[in-house]
Parts: sequence; C-alpha cells; structure tokens
Amino acid sequence: MARERDETALLAAIRAAPDDDTVRLVYADWIDEHRDAERDRATSEYIRLACGEAPRGRANAWLRDNWQRLSPTLAAGILYPARQRGGRNVWVVGSVVDLYYDPPYIPDFERLSGIRLQLHFARGFCVRVRWLVRARNPDPFHVAALAGLVRVLVGTDHRFVEYDDP
Repeated sequence: MARERDETALLAAIRAAPDDDTVRLVYADWIDEHRDAERDRATSEYIRLACGEAPRGRANAWLRDNWQRLSPTLAAGILYPARQRGGRNVWVVGSVVDLYYDPPYIPDFERLSGIRLQLHFARGFCVRVRWLVRARNPDPFHVAALAGLVRVLVGTDHRFVEYDDP
C-alpha cells in the first residue's frame, strides 16, 4: 500500500512539473528499487535515456527496438492482433509508434475494418494517443463506442496518457 502511494505521489509530481527531468529520474530510481516486471524495467531504461545526457536519437532508436517492452499488451495482440502492412505490423518514426489493428468480430460493428493507434512518447512516457477508426460508413455511435476499447487497450500498459479522440 505504501508503495502504491509513493508511486502515485511520484507520478503526480511528474504531472505537476512536466519539464523537470529530475523528478522523472527519481521515478526511474524508484522503479528500479520497487518493481521487477519487464514493462517497469523498460520504463526505467527509457526514462534514463530520454531524460539523460544521451542524444535524442539514442532514445528514439531504443524506442524502435524496445516499444514492445513498454506496451506488452499492444505488442502481444492480447485484445486482438496487429495487422501486417507491407510485411510489418508496426512503424516507429522518431518517438511515435504507429500500429494498425484488425478488429475482433463484434456484433453490430461489422463495418469496422481496423483501428490505427499512434502512441507518442516523450521523455520516458507515452504522453499522447491518437487513434482513428477505419470503417465503411462510420457513424458517431460506433466511433464513440470504440473509445472505451482504445482506452482499455492503451491504459493496460500506460497510465500517463492523454487521448486525442477522433
């Protein structure tokens, strides 16, 4: 319980001072001392690279090679698998991870042909998610209904996100 309060306090401090890398690095140290999941180790590594003295290109290269460790639910296709595009199912450009998912079969959503997610990373965290529903004649009801699915899909891995809903 105390660990959860400490983590909540550290994340609140990061939100309160978004330009202060010191708080982020303290959080990375806290992760190293209190967490042992692969996603947490990856978060600590990424924070150190993104907020440290390393050139920005190094953090982006790390993200390209390790985004799956930061987003294991998305990478594993636990809710539904990623679609292959040009032999690849993920594109990483700079600090943006771009995924395109085939939808599961959902009654009343037969027109849905895919969901595109763009995860924007900055200074150690996924800070913004942009998403787009691909569908034949999408209507606002179907798009709004998918907002919850997208938030669960991303929120399983990332607690520190703002969403750009379509």
